[in-house]
Amino acid sequence: MYPKLFPLLQVRLERYRAADPQLTIRRLLRNDSVSLDLYRSKKEKLDLLDAALESCDGNVIIAVVLALERSLETSIFLDILKQKPVAACHYVAYLKDTKNFDQLTSTLLALNRTEEVALVLYSVACKKQPNERIAHLKKCLNVCTAVPSLEAFSKSVNEYINLLERQIVIEDADEALIKDDKDGKNKIFQQYPKTITLIGRPVLTTLYYSCLYHFDLPVNAYASPLSIKECFNITEKQYAWMAISALTSLKRWNDIERVLMSKKLLGGVKIHCPFAWRHLFTIISRDERPPKEILCKLLRAVPDISERQCLANQFPEASEITIECLVAQKDRVALSAFLAKLTPHTIEAYKALNALNNVTNRWKN
Repeated sequence: MYPKLFPLLQVRLERYRAADPQLTIRRLLRNDSVSLDLYRSKKEKLDLLDAALESCDGNVIIAVVLALERSLETSIFLDILKQKPVAACHYVAYLKDTKNFDQLTSTLLALNRTEEVALVLYSVACKKQPNERIAHLKKCLNVCTAVPSLEAFSKSVNEYINLLERQIVIEDADEALIKDDKDGKNKIFQQYPKTITLIGRPVLTTLYYSCLYHFDLPVNAYASPLSIKECFNITEKQYAWMAISALTSLKRWNDIERVLMSKKLLGGVKIHCPFAWRHLFTIISRDERPPKEILCKLLRAVPDISERQCLANQFPEASEITIECLVAQKDRVALSAFLAKLTPHTIEAYKALNALNNVTNRWKN
């Protein structure tokens, strides 16, 4: 009778003994229930991990890695990840998927993947509320400054921190101004009420906001458009675009002209648009046309005659510019055809007629 007990005892012993790693991995691949806690020694755990890596199955690999994480000291577990880069990649991906950012950060630091740490910290910071975001961005900045390859990224993070700090100051000041303005003296906020917070907006949106509400502030003021331009290295093209867009909404046509003024090499000033002229006229005519005087002045500043004529044709009130262009091109036929389209006895009609009758003009046709 005793010999019959040995097979039963053997079954019981096998139940509490770690199976061959290859067999366990095959069971995991079949989604069978297995106990990974039976692999107690470090060697057994490493053999199991090697078998999992040989399977090339992500779910199996992460199941074994998590079992090792639960059963090993942190330092030993991290040493294993350093030795097994494929396992480390699966573990890092798992932490990202589960949004376990604290563990992800510490793991990446242990693996000496500092650049990824900076990106993770930045991603986490951007999901925080603005007041909390600054603290998290500074934490990210501390990591960046230690890595030479992250110099450009570090500069961007620092600029973002400066932008948020400036936005908070401007937002608080404007909200207090609106709240205390019981007599309605600040007409700009009544004409264009604030509907969203400035905090967290891009730098060009911040510039537009400052041009709309604080265009006249001196450069040393925190909310001054010129201060923002200088602090964040905004180009002349970007500044002009945002300033003109805001000033068009305010119908401050003379200020638009001043924004476009640039100094000549030999002294004096001239109107110069840092971006395509067609975009300028699209912006300033977005809601309603500017006054004729301003429109014609800006059209005359377009250096290319053909482009100037093409733009002038879009504005019936700028017929005099079209006439000037046709005269400059010495195109008598086109000028005669244009005169036929004008209302008789108007200033523009007389201007075209006088040009046609001027014997000093030398026409090409």
